[in-house]
Amino acid sequence: MDHIKRLEQQINHLFMGEGDTSRMDARPSVSEETNGKMEKFTKRIKEMVTKIDGKITSWKEEEDARNERILTSMESFQKKMEEKIENSLKNINQQVQEKVDQNAKQFRTLMEESFIKTEDCLTNAVASYLHNGGETADTATGGCADAPRRRCRRDEDGAHPTKERSRKQDVNTGRAWTGIDNTLQEKP
Repeated sequence: MDHIKRLEQQINHLFMGEGDTSRMDARPSVSEETNGKMEKFTKRIKEMVTKIDGKITSWKEEEDARNERILTSMESFQKKMEEKIENSLKNINQQVQEKVDQNAKQFRTLMEESFIKTEDCLTNAVASYLHNGGETADTATGGCADAPRRRCRRDEDGAHPTKERSRKQDVNTGRAWTGIDNTLQEKP
């Protein structure tokens, strides 16, 4: 409100010549009517300045309130985005973990199946070898894991049929029976 007092002093100085003693005698005395008009004018100026002050204060309060709303809105938006990002990361981590667990389970299952097949193959090979009197398992059964178990049948003269077959093919066709994958291959 200092500016109101300054304004009053300037108005008084302008119209009444306060502070200017050199011209006091030259100036005629101010009548009561002029004095009343000056008071009314000063009062109106004060009211205008007060109104302007009020408007400025009101605008400042509105601006502060608007800034506060914007700040609150931005904080709310930031919080929502952080929650969304956090939830997305949790979902991604969960999906990745599930996939890893699933792959690990499949790998374990495959390894177990492979181990069982290998164990069966070795068991069959040893059993065939012992049963066939030293004949290798794959020539006796025609294959390893996929070959059905069967008893060795010898010819009437005691010759082993697999050996006889290999010998005949070797002589007649020039190809040898590999016994590994049941295919015939040219002799080198």
